[in-house]
Amino acid sequence: MKSSILLFLTIVSVTFAQNSTPTASPAVLKTENGRYVFGQIGPARADQFLLDTQTGRLWQVVVDKEGRQKLQPVPIIQILGDEAYIPETDGEVAAFRKMMRQRTLDELQKTNAAGPANDK
Repeated sequence: MKSSILLFLTIVSVTFAQNSTPTASPAVLKTENGRYVFGQIGPARADQFLLDTQTGRLWQVVVDKEGRQKLQPVPIIQILGDEAYIPETDGEVAAFRKMMRQRTLDELQKTNAAGPANDK
């Protein structure tokens, strides 16, 4: 547990040391030089996050039942509605969209080939 807190504090201090110039918006988690960035999105103290800028993984700072601060992974809702801890890549999203367009075209072609519906 102590090593987890030490790792967290090391990452935070490295990120702040690399980002000596303030960003334009305090509500944006970003960094120019480091991989990890720690920030607070809103005015509430509970809005503290750690972002891995290379993978897109996100953790929120939470307090457990014993009062200890921990990093809790934040799940991301994927394009099909399932949860994951790493965002889908642009290639995965593009492939899904291409598949859905093709499926829609196939369904339209079947509907057009069947002809107009007979009303009785």
